[in-house]
Amino acid sequence: MLNSLITHGLISLLIKQTVQHQTVKNQKVRRYFYHGELTVPIEKLTLNEGQDLALCSISEVRAGQKYSDKLAEHRALGGPHQQALLKFIDSGLMPSLEA
Repeated sequence: MLNSLITHGLISLLIKQTVQHQTVKNQKVRRYFYHGELTVPIEKLTLNEGQDLALCSISEVRAGQKYSDKLAEHRALGGPHQQALLKFIDSGLMPSLEA
């Protein structure tokens, strides 16, 4: 599993240190993407908004969808989030591991 976190909403998480990876902006919104080591198990995270919270494999990120056990259906990753993750995967900042 990819050690980055994918969500269908916002979360609260504890990480040791974050590094800004990229900024994506258009006329309506500016998004900042960071990466860092997750220091707690995913079960300890609090989902503050959205329907589900899960880790995604690289192949799921590339496919643009993830099966949600909680919702019992495949859910699309948000386009901007998928693009940011693909850019991060291809950046060389993490090992290229296919799952």
